[in-house]
Amino acid sequence: LVEAASAQWFWMEDRFPGADQWNSLHERLVDAWKRQAPLLPPGPLHFVHSDGDEIGEDLMTVAYLRETADQAGLQTHALSVEEIGWDRLSGRFVDDRLRFIRSCFKLYPW
Repeated sequence: LVEAASAQWFWMEDRFPGADQWNSLHERLVDAWKRQAPLLPPGPLHFVHSDGDEIGEDLMTVAYLRETADQAGLQTHALSVEEIGWDRLSGRFVDDRLRFIRSCFKLYPW
């Protein structure tokens, strides 16, 4: 995703200034987040990666998707899956600031 949406764009701009790659993936992701925004609960949309990914592909992809959500005007928060907590009183997941996690994106299943 990162390569198709952004790395190819910068390569094309460096190699062929003024050309177009006919790839609107980035813009379509931003537009998709804008359409989803009214359906999301209040509070930040959490973007979760795993610290166990030694290569960093999980973090890079999740960070890129978070960037597209930010550009769509959503409030976001980055978090590692290892930092997710559990509030026993409410029976709900919480983030590293002890806020309830009402919406969350995780690339790979937990």
